[in-house]
Amino acid sequence: MRLWRGKRLLVLAFAFSLAASLFLGGRTIAYFVYWTDHRDQQLEPWMTPGYIAQSWDVDRDIVLEAIGMPVAERTRRPIGKIADDKGMTFQALSDDVMAAIGAERSGRQTAPDH
Repeated sequence: MRLWRGKRLLVLAFAFSLAASLFLGGRTIAYFVYWTDHRDQQLEPWMTPGYIAQSWDVDRDIVLEAIGMPVAERTRRPIGKIADDKGMTFQALSDDVMAAIGAERSGRQTAPDH
């Protein structure tokens, strides 16, 4: 109690810092736990290009190119909606994305180490 009376601002700053550290640490742990369990997920119509790129550990540009979108256009539309807008079946678009992911991954495996 003596510390509270004498250094109230310091105690509040410490409490705020501790709460922020716990919050951010918890978010970081949740992020890693989630993505550890969601690697190489089978493509579903609700998935966005960014989600697919994260799940399959490829650059988002690879996915965007595979679905025929400009790399500069960062979309959050699900690929099922993108397939509908392009007049394609979800399966056809999904096959294109998986072919691009496969090519990217095989290119990584055959690339020489520097």
